[in-house]
Amino acid sequence: MRIIEGHREMVVTAVQVNLGMISLAESEVIKRLGPFAALFVVPTMIAGIYGMNFQSIPELHYQYGYPICLAVMLSVDLVLYWCFRKAGWL
Repeated sequence: MRIIEGHREMVVTAVQVNLGMISLAESEVIKRLGPFAALFVVPTMIAGIYGMNFQSIPELHYQYGYPICLAVMLSVDLVLYWCFRKAGWL
C-alpha cells in the first residue's frame, strides 16, 4: 500500500511540475505579445478619434494635419518600441 502511495505522490508531483512549466511558457508568450499589442493601440486610438466624422476637430483644416498625425503615431510607436526593446520584451 505504501508503494502505491509513493508512486501516486510521484505522479502528482510530476504533473504539478509539468503544469508549472506550461504556466511559465505561457507567461513568456504573453510577455512577448503584450508589447506588440501596445504598439498597435496608439495608432488605432488616434485613427479612431479622427474617424468619428466630427467637423470641429481643428487639425482637420490644417494643411499639414495629416502628416503631423502620422508623425505623432510613428514617433509614439518608435518610443514604445525603444522602451520595450530596452526592457528586453522584444
